[in-house]
Amino acid sequence: MESLEGIHNFPKLTHLDITDNELDSLVGLGSLSELTSLYAGQNNLTNIQPVSLLSNLKELNVSHNPIDDVSPIENLSSLEINAARRS
Repeated sequence: MESLEGIHNFPKLTHLDITDNELDSLVGLGSLSELTSLYAGQNNLTNIQPVSLLSNLKELNVSHNPIDDVSPIENLSSLEINAARRS
């Protein structure tokens, strides 16, 4: 998978595992307001800004990505599990 094109068509999605793909962007995730877990490790992500819009997110794994800045997740008060280790 190389993009999240069309992901906005699933607004009730609560869990998403997009681990080990060729993704370089999370554009479109902001429309998934009910998402509680996101697994996006082992991609080519450098920017995780769209994750900041996921206020119900409890589990996040974006490890093994060349992320430049993890500050977009600092204000996610519901976040219980956070794996943002850089590769």
